[in-house]
Amino acid sequence: MFDPLRITSIKEAIDNLSNALAFSEKDGNPVLVNRKMDELYTMLTGHGFENALEVWDTINSNAWVKTHERMAVVRFSDGTIWRFVLTDLQSEHGDYIQIDGTDFTEIYTYTYKIRLNNIKLQEQYKRQRNILTNIVDLNREKEIVSLKMNIHDELGRCLIATDQYLSSGEKEDFTDLKKQWNSAISYLEGMSKEEISSSKQEILDIAALIGCTIEGSGDEPETERSSKLMTAAAREALTNAVRHAHADMISIVSQKKDGYYDVTITDNGTVSFDINCEIMEGEGLKNLRNRLEQEGGSLDILTDETGMTLKIRIPV
Repeated sequence: MFDPLRITSIKEAIDNLSNALAFSEKDGNPVLVNRKMDELYTMLTGHGFENALEVWDTINSNAWVKTHERMAVVRFSDGTIWRFVLTDLQSEHGDYIQIDGTDFTEIYTYTYKIRLNNIKLQEQYKRQRNILTNIVDLNREKEIVSLKMNIHDELGRCLIATDQYLSSGEKEDFTDLKKQWNSAISYLEGMSKEEISSSKQEILDIAALIGCTIEGSGDEPETERSSKLMTAAAREALTNAVRHAHADMISIVSQKKDGYYDVTITDNGTVSFDINCEIMEGEGLKNLRNRLEQEGGSLDILTDETGMTLKIRIPV
């Protein structure tokens, strides 16, 4: 039985919804349009809701963001942002069209703020990682200066003692002078070994500090020269991998063969390349290449979709 009071109460309930809602027949003829939908469409076009198909075409043409043919986001002149969805409805009485609009202003505002904060955090994180990777170079320079000063002082004392011995004109016992030189030589050898050990540990410490791990496998270098070259290669690979490829792990595989260590260094960075594309080498890679070649070694840089690989040959 037709109940006009019930129909009126349904219309009032739909009008009081915060969402914009409209139902129409398949040809677009309106069946029920609530107050919010009519307000929004009037704001968009200057006139009220007349035909659902025309309304949807208008929404599409004014879409600020469109991710689906039946979904569109519209930004209105009052600054509010609404998402509209077109849905086909089927019932025993026939087929209908529903257009539903949801206020996305607050959600978008929060999402936009979160996105901006994420961008800022990523930039800060990138700056921090770059600063921390620079510590490797700064500490290295500090160690070199300290090493030079210690060597200068130790050799200076020996040279002064030698000069005094030669200029004295007396045949003094050479034993004390010899002991002093032997002590200096032992000191310098110890400094060299300590330098190698501290450099390796420094790289591991810096890697851990910036959230990067170093995985090594294969043959360890046995000589002072090969150890220094291996350490220099690892330092440069770590710096480049973190700074440019945003990696958090580098892998170093070494194989001793025919008087050389063949070393392969890879990382899990996010940067990909065309196969064997030309890499513009920075000062770090240039210096590493020159140092290896001067010692009889070599450096090859390979690229593909997985990133960059350093192929290094170090003399034993």
